[in-house]
Amino acid sequence: MNTFRKRARVALLFGCFLVGCATRTDTRPAQLHSAPASPTFVFRNMSRDRIAIYLVEDTRESLLGRLDPLQSARLPLPDRVFIGRGEMIRLAIMANGSTSLQPSREVGAIISMRHRGSSLVGQSWAFQAGQLSEP
Repeated sequence: MNTFRKRARVALLFGCFLVGCATRTDTRPAQLHSAPASPTFVFRNMSRDRIAIYLVEDTRESLLGRLDPLQSARLPLPDRVFIGRGEMIRLAIMANGSTSLQPSREVGAIISMRHRGSSLVGQSWAFQAGQLSEP
């Protein structure tokens, strides 16, 4: 009878431990719902091509990210875009997974109109059927 009570207590404690582990909330900060560290904008690839998104500035061109078909991403903007006089920037899109050191000079690149870097923050852009749609 004494052994039965010990086994019952162990089973009860083990059950409480399992319930406690199953209902415990994660104490790490949520990365999906937290505020981004740097300014970002949303880009949606609505085409069937893999694309590369570039930031075209007056003095340099840099890769922001690559998106697979039907994928969306929040792309970061470099801090240098917001420093100084508010430089005008453009986005360049290269389809079919091709990359380039100077996408603004490539024949197949789709290039946006000029925008102030600060106006791009929080906007949602899309690429569909070979066209870039601005907000």
